Amino acid sequence: MTATQFLVFIIYLILFLAGSFTVIHLWNKVKKTYLSMIRADFYSKQNYNLFEISIPRGQSKSPLAMEVFLNSLHQPFGEGSFKDIWIKGSTKPWFTLELVSIEGHVRFYIWTNEKFSNMIQTQLYAQFPTIGIKEIYQGDYKNDYVAAIEYDVSKYKFSCSEFKKKNAGHLPIKTYTDYGLDKDPKEEFKIDPITPVLEYLGSLGVGEQAWIQIGVRAPGKDTDKKFPTDPKELEKFKKDNKLKWYHNSLKVDWTDGAKEDIKKLTKRDKKVDQENPSNPAEMKLTKQEMDKVDAVERGLTKLAFDTCIRVIYLAKKDVFSPANSSGLTGVFKQYNTQHMNSFESKSPVVKYDIQDKSGLRVEADKKKIFDQYKARSFFYPQFIPIGASSHSTAWKTNQFKLHKDKYEPTKPFIMTIEELATIFHFPGDTATTSNVSRIEAKKVEAPSNLPI
Repeated sequence: MTATQFLVFIIYLILFLAGSFTVIHLWNKVKKTYLSMIRADFYSKQNYNLFEISIPRGQSKSPLAMEVFLNSLHQPFGEGSFKDIWIKGSTKPWFTLELVSIEGHVRFYIWTNEKFSNMIQTQLYAQFPTIGIKEIYQGDYKNDYVAAIEYDVSKYKFSCSEFKKKNAGHLPIKTYTDYGLDKDPKEEFKIDPITPVLEYLGSLGVGEQAWIQIGVRAPGKDTDKKFPTDPKELEKFKKDNKLKWYHNSLKVDWTDGAKEDIKKLTKRDKKVDQENPSNPAEMKLTKQEMDKVDAVERGLTKLAFDTCIRVIYLAKKDVFSPANSSGLTGVFKQYNTQHMNSFESKSPVVKYDIQDKSGLRVEADKKKIFDQYKARSFFYPQFIPIGASSHSTAWKTNQFKLHKDKYEPTKPFIMTIEELATIFHFPGDTATTSNVSRIEAKKVEAPSNLPI
């Protein structure tokens, strides 16, 4: 082969690869656009309900009761077949758990697809027979608390953040069992980690609001994908595919990472200490390592969710408090541990002022979180209709067929139901916050017309 022929060959090879890349890129673009369209049509045909939960005085159930309820939200269907995904545009259902303060009045909300409404009421009454459940809307969104606020910087100042786990998803945060609430101590001896959150929410004044939203769904289809379990085969698989070994990028079954961590900690590949064969390697674990193994193994026995968390503090411009703004991200610190996992917040900021002299970039990022919060948009691209004044209007007027992809979804992380029940549960009387929405305790039966 002459030099000229070789050069021509290289040029053709480059053109071929470039063409292949272009075709793949175009295919991915077409696929994404098509899925967006049929999912928008699917969403436009759904109705959604928002429930406000009022807690009875004397409520003494531990977060375990909430954990049992959360089992019912683990709905893994919706994307099980080619028809579901590519023809119907169906997606896995997701739910939101919301803790809200409107000028210091604290409220609990659960948002759901209408078809799960009866199930949610039934399961809540099963665990908390004396609670009050108020249906805020059924297909009519004007009574939604988020509908009363538009992103108007001439009237309000906004602080918006998203939370994620700092370390791998299978490593737990500090849960209610670490605070001893699984042992049902007497009310005066309880240390409830949700109390600082409620105290903060109850401390807000006139013109201030704080919103906490937790989006959950059963782990996505890709997350459930199985990979080789044999350590040698797994290492070869990872090397061949040049993929990173953590949940968000590899999208593996989250339990594989947990099992790998346990094996690494307990040194099960080395059955005994080589220097002293009479001592098992497990006996060399430190107290923190043993606690870590116990916590991870406990998590393996429970259901887990893909999870996203958003928080918003907003206030009228004349009463906006920087202390309350930063306080909203600080009230999650009691869930953090140094040796396992913790929450970290991601707020729209720039490192250097020169990167955003006008402030428009930061403002756009805050508006993105605000819009996604109002839309309860998680796990899939958010669909904003062209010409509609708000996402709520779009749901109501069925305008999703005229849409555009506005925001990419937030990347989820794994939380077990024990962790979720820790950050969202109904407090007992140990929480003295006076402004929590409560009702007088009554010995009543759940509504008789709910399905069993």
